[in-house]
Amino acid sequence: MGHWIINKPKGATKEVEMYHQTTVLGRIGQAIEVKATSSGAKVGKFSLAVSERFKGESKTTWYRCTAFNRQAEVLEEYTCKGGRILVTGRMEFGEFSKQDGTKVNTADLIVNNVQIVDFKEQGEAKPQIYHEASFTSEDIPF
Repeated sequence: MGHWIINKPKGATKEVEMYHQTTVLGRIGQAIEVKATSSGAKVGKFSLAVSERFKGESKTTWYRCTAFNRQAEVLEEYTCKGGRILVTGRMEFGEFSKQDGTKVNTADLIVNNVQIVDFKEQGEAKPQIYHEASFTSEDIPF
């Protein structure tokens, strides 16, 4: 069995950091919602659906995604619900407590890179695609 050796860049004093990456190609479940923070940074949140078929059965996995600054603005301007995008980023896990005290685990995909597959046309609410998405906003679990 072979091993990969990663050399440190010249002048680096630390060991190579750990790294993980998640890549997802899916359909936008809800149009991206972009808000500005108090410091002026843009934060865009949206959901992404990935449907798979196995032995004749269909399963959809939903990803909660967060994009920042220019990426959030581009997604808001050029995409819409049902459009396909390719997202690369890192998963961030957390939890929060509901009002009744129940703890809920969360998993968010923090976007590092995005490629738009289906662009929406100027003034249109739907992207340029040849078939409709097979889910509704009621299918989104969060």
